[in-house]
Formats: sequence, C-alpha cells, structure tokens
Amino acid sequence: MNLLPPGPGTRVRPLVVLWATVAASAVAVASALLIGSLPGFGEWWGIDGARTIAAAHLWLEGGDPYTIVGFLYPPLGFLLAVPWTLVRPDVALTGWLIVRVLVAGWASWYATRGWPTAVRVAATGVVLVCVPMVGEYLVGNVTILLAAAMVPVIYRPGRLSGVSLAVMFAAVPKPLLIPFFAWVLVRRRPMVVPMIVAALAATALATIVSGPERIGDYLRSLTGFASGRMDFFGNAGITSSMPGWLVAIVSVATVGLVVLLIRRADEETSAVAAAVAGLILTPYSGSNLAVIVLPPLSLYARSRPARAALVAACCVALPFNLPIFAGLALLIVAVPDRVVRRIAGRPDRPADSDEAPGSGEPRAAARTAPR
Repeated sequence: MNLLPPGPGTRVRPLVVLWATVAASAVAVASALLIGSLPGFGEWWGIDGARTIAAAHLWLEGGDPYTIVGFLYPPLGFLLAVPWTLVRPDVALTGWLIVRVLVAGWASWYATRGWPTAVRVAATGVVLVCVPMVGEYLVGNVTILLAAAMVPVIYRPGRLSGVSLAVMFAAVPKPLLIPFFAWVLVRRRPMVVPMIVAALAATALATIVSGPERIGDYLRSLTGFASGRMDFFGNAGITSSMPGWLVAIVSVATVGLVVLLIRRADEETSAVAAAVAGLILTPYSGSNLAVIVLPPLSLYARSRPARAALVAACCVALPFNLPIFAGLALLIVAVPDRVVRRIAGRPDRPADSDEAPGSGEPRAAARTAPR
C-alpha cells in the first residue's frame, strides 16, 4: 500500500496534465536532438553501458576489466552485465535501453498508485520523456535501475523492501545515494540490517566468482580516479566548477541542512531533500543523475504539488548549471510551509502547531511518522 493516501495534490485538471505532457515531450525531444547534434556524439552514445559490457567481455576472456578507462564499478557490476555479452554490442545496447524504459515505466506507475488513471498515464509519460531520463537513455547509464529500486523503499516500507536497492548499490556504488541512505537509516530503520546483509552477501558472491584479486584491481582504479582532476568532460557538479574552499562551504551547508530535514521534517520533504543533496555532494555529477529525485517527488507532490512542480523544473534546468539549480531545488524543499503560506497570503496555522522545517506537520508528528 502507499505510504500516504491520495491528497488534494492528486486532483489535477486533465488539461493541465495534457499540456504538461506535451511540454515535457517537446523539451525532451529538443534535448535529444541538441545532444545528438554535438560533435562526437556517435562516440559516446551508450558509452556507460558499452563500457560495462566491454568489462564483462574482457573478464570472460581472462583479462582485467579495470584496464578499461573509466570503468569504476566493483566486480558485481561487470558480472551482472555478462548476459549482455551473448548478443552483438548494438543489440545489447538496444536491449538495455528497452529494459530501462520498462523499469522506469513500472516505477512511475507504482509510485502514483491511488491517483486517477488518466493522471497516472500522463505522469508516467512525463517521467519517461523528462530531460534527466533522456540523458540516461543516451549515455546508457544504470541510475534508472537505482531510482526504481528506491520506489519500494519509499512506498512499501517493509523489512525486505530495501534489498533490491542494496544489491544494486553493491554493484554500482554511486556516491549520490549516500544522503538517501542516511534517510533510510533514520526513517526506515527496520530495513537497514537486511540491506547490509544483502549487499555483503552479493559482494562476497561476486568476489568468489570473479576472484579476490579483482577487489584489489577495483580499489586501485578508484584510488587512481580520486587522485585525478575532477573537471573532466561530463562532470557538471560542484567539484568541476568551484574552487576547493567553496566546495567545502557548500558541502558543509548542504550536509547540515539535510541532516536537519531528515531529523525534523516529514517523510516526503526529507526524502526529496536527501535525493537532491546527493546531486550536490557527489564528487562527479550530471543532469541525468536527477532521475533519483523522481521517486520521492511523486510522494512530495501529494501534499505540495506547486513546490513539487518547481523542483521538477529545477531538474529540467540542471544542464544549464547543476550546482545552482540543484541548490535552488533544495532550498525550495527546505522552506517551511508556514513561510510559503505567508508569502501566498494564506491564513497561517495556529502558533502552537510548532511546525518542523519544510513540513506541514508539528515536530512531534514529523518525528513519529511511520518508519
């Protein structure tokens, strides 16, 4: 069942939904055409997926997958790509694209349960063609699967609901999910032990299959990457566009704000804040990684549709300046509802409500929300 029942935010006018779908589709198509016209596009179409499949091929042939420049996943990452080595590379990349589209469609459909069918269809359509998703399709990345694995963690909070996310993270440990795992630690505590066990078991099995020496190769590749320059092509995060002292200030401020929201705000506010913070804090970031914001955004839209739309607009604008628009999205989420109501000229709640930051609930209610 959904964590929250449908709220006022689910009663969306069909015409608004239609125009939102048309606008999102137009932006996505324009983005795809623009990216496709860039010099060298043919050289990096599906590059992330192709790199992982090439690593699986090399391992099957007895080689070292970590000699492939840019391959930074642990052994479990290339082992999961082994089935794609059974077909031609072009067929594999096409199949990988279809799988990710289907997974993204399922995740969106699941996250909008309880909404009117027409709204669910339109919302799923918008998700499938939004700018971050188009970026994921083009580079062949795996972040869509990580985002889909976040859905049961958020919407179906059982002890084993986080196992799929834990296994996926063990295969592709992207730093941008660390703030979300902090949210899980506070808001989904019963999931933590099963997730740790699942991740360790998957890693151990992959180590046995691939050979213990591969772990050493993997760690050396990570060390080499971390010691290099971060202003490489494709990194749009703070480490590529800000001096070191400013990166430190932004990081500390982001961590402090997210910790406050995770501890005191409600479920949906803190989940969206954790996802957005991952885009800011990760050492390397790109606009396509904003797909991890989509799972909690559906929950957030149930109670705060206007602000959810603003956060979505920031995600669309990430290609222009990721640090600025990701930071703006985090600030939009962090503003307490009381301030928003005053700005909008709406009657304030009683003074004794003692709202938590970014929440429409009293602090006591926010702290005792379902785990």
